[in-house]
Amino acid sequence: MSRWDEFFDRAMREIAKEKVVRDVGGAKPFHKGMSKYRELFAGCDYKTVDIDADAKPDIVGDIHHLDIPDSSVDAVICRSVLEHVEDPVKAVSEMRRILRKGGKLYAFIPFVWPYHGSGYKDYWRFTRDGAELLFRDFSSAEIEHVRGTFGSMAVNLPAALFVALDPIASLLDNGLSRKATCTGFNVFAIK
Repeated sequence: MSRWDEFFDRAMREIAKEKVVRDVGGAKPFHKGMSKYRELFAGCDYKTVDIDADAKPDIVGDIHHLDIPDSSVDAVICRSVLEHVEDPVKAVSEMRRILRKGGKLYAFIPFVWPYHGSGYKDYWRFTRDGAELLFRDFSSAEIEHVRGTFGSMAVNLPAALFVALDPIASLLDNGLSRKATCTGFNVFAIK
């Protein structure tokens, strides 16, 4: 397992320990790589929040103006969403607002990643400096590169080639410097 997959797995296991979890931008429940964690979240109030009612979220809502009370959520998941919102700074601020003190947030944000605006606009890419800026108001934020130079090249190939080459690229990237080009960042932040 790659270090970035281990990071994601560890974050999901930590978040699943919480009572109230909101998967913001998660579309239908346990979408976006979350299906294998369904049983872990069985003991908590896990709900998805998405602006698109057709995506069948538990709660229809806008990440810029979440209709969720201040400090009422124990953990937030926001995977592959911030590149699609008009104001990612406001979106992160809203997620921070709904978290209780000590609440946990996991996010994935892209850096070197192909345009993917079908259904949603695709506005942003984030450097490590950008990730640090977005999550600077949290008491802590651990940031992990996802993939590296080889994965960044592979992700820009046609989908079938990427799927075939990603395991090889991941093996090569696992041994490279964390300062290398990457496809994005996993973030685990504490309010």
